[in-house]
Amino acid sequence: MIGIRLAIALATASLVPAAAAAPTRVAQPEPYLQLVGTIPITGQATVFRGDQLTAYGSGFCGRPGCSAVTIRIDDRIAERDLRATANGTFRVAVRVSEPPGRYTVRATQQAEDGATLSDFATLVVAIGDSEEAGPEVTLRVLSAANAVFLATVRPTRSYRGKVAYFQRRTAGRWRLAKRIRLGSRSSRRFRADLPSGKSWVRMLVPKVGPRTRTGVSRTVLVRR
Repeated sequence: MIGIRLAIALATASLVPAAAAAPTRVAQPEPYLQLVGTIPITGQATVFRGDQLTAYGSGFCGRPGCSAVTIRIDDRIAERDLRATANGTFRVAVRVSEPPGRYTVRATQQAEDGATLSDFATLVVAIGDSEEAGPEVTLRVLSAANAVFLATVRPTRSYRGKVAYFQRRTAGRWRLAKRIRLGSRSSRRFRADLPSGKSWVRMLVPKVGPRTRTGVSRTVLVRR
């Protein structure tokens, strides 16, 4: 009797369909941006001003519902209608018009679900044989509460009496906040009109000759 019941139970179990295996979810690779410059320096993408920079991307979206990829060099849009391939890769060459310095190159795209796909890499624009090194520009905060600053430019002899620009970053762009004239020691103490809260500021010193370049201080965060 026990043997009959066991046989019936085994037969019934064989008629029940097996549960469907859960579908395997393929992870979306992370966006990755790689830069290749024209000057062979290990570990960084380096070019001269006017050269072409090659950008390679992977892990982006090539489906019809995704936007084009936008390439920015700091605030400048270098490429705006770049389409990734079906496997999420791209390659593009862009002309570098920025003066010597260090820049952030960012690739950005909107996915189908509205998520932002983005990655960035550092670009170095080297000083060519036809250009001299730019000035050393320093911006010090003397009083954050009163928005008092000290701007200094070296070498002093070349920049006496020259105009410099105090800039504030607003809505993603650098905008003029105050125009100053450097003194006999290529420095100037000044007060600026800044709003309450946080402000990112810097000093910019224009070129003083055809073989010099624009000088920019490091960015300073001011809290009032």
